[in-house]
Amino acid sequence: MNKLFSLMIAAALCLTSVAQENELRVFYETAKKEIAPAFVAPSLGSQVAITMMSGQEREGILMKIDAAAITLMTDTGSVSYKRAALKESSRAVFFAEDFARVKALEKTKAFKDELRMESLAEEAASIHSGVLSVSGKIDKDSDKQVEQEDRENPRDGEKRKFTTTTRSYTETQQLTIDVANTTTHLDNYTVDYFFFYKPVQSGNERANEEPSATEETRNARLLSKGTRKVTVDARRRDRFSIASEPCVVEKVSIETDGRSGDHAPRVSGKESAGYLVLLKHGSTVLDKKASAKSYLADEWVDQFK
Repeated sequence: MNKLFSLMIAAALCLTSVAQENELRVFYETAKKEIAPAFVAPSLGSQVAITMMSGQEREGILMKIDAAAITLMTDTGSVSYKRAALKESSRAVFFAEDFARVKALEKTKAFKDELRMESLAEEAASIHSGVLSVSGKIDKDSDKQVEQEDRENPRDGEKRKFTTTTRSYTETQQLTIDVANTTTHLDNYTVDYFFFYKPVQSGNERANEEPSATEETRNARLLSKGTRKVTVDARRRDRFSIASEPCVVEKVSIETDGRSGDHAPRVSGKESAGYLVLLKHGSTVLDKKASAKSYLADEWVDQFK
C-alpha cells in the first residue's frame, strides 16, 4: 500500500525540476501532518458504501474497523473486506493514514498546478515579441517669389531689367505607426524613428525624381530622429503619428529683359530620402520597417541601433 502511494506521489511530481520536486515533497509531508487530526471515522452501526479496487461497489452496516480490514453486515451476512482491496477513496473514509495521504495528495496536486501556472506566467513575461506596421505619405508644398531690378550695363550704359524667380519646394514625411503586442502579457516597447535626406545642388537633374531602392542609401544623410516609449496590452496594438523636419529645395532662375540668362537655374537644398523605424525591447530589435529595402540592410540598421 505504501508502495502504491509512493507511485501516486511520484506521478504528482512528474515533469518537475529537482528543486520543485523537493518543494512538493515537503509540502506533501507537511499537509499530511496537518490533515491527519481532522480524520473522523464513520460510526459503527451506520450505513456505508465502499468501492473495491476492481471498481465494484458494496454497501452495508459498518460493524468493525481494524488496522487491515473493515466488516460490513450485508444482505448475505457479515463480510470482511481487506483494506488493500478497497479503492483509495474508500480507504480514506475508514483509515486515518489513508485519509491524510489522499487529502494531502489532492492539496499537493493543486499546489503543483499553482506552481506550474506561476512558472508559465514567468516564462511568458520573459518573452518579448511585437510587430510594426508603418504607413507613410509626403506632404508637398511650393512657393514662388519674384524680384525685379533695373541695372545699368557698364559697357553701353543701357538699363536692363533683371528678374529673379525663386521657387521653393517643401516636403514633409508623415508616418502612422502601429505597434502590435503579440504576447500574452502587457509589454513595454521603444520605437526609434529616423528620417533621411539627400543634398541637392545645381546640375543635379534628378532633384525631383524618386531614387530607386538600390540607390536609396547612396548619399543619404540623417535629417532628424526620435524615440517613443510605448506600453501595449496583451494581444492589442497602439497607434501614433510622427512627422519629419521639412526638406526644402530652392530653384533660382534669372531673366534679363524677359530672356533667360546665360546660366542654368541654380538648385540647392534637401530632398526627402525616406525613413527607417525600429521596434525594440531593451536593445533587441524586434521588427523594422523602412521606405526602401536598402534601409533594412544590417549594415545600415546597425548605424542606428
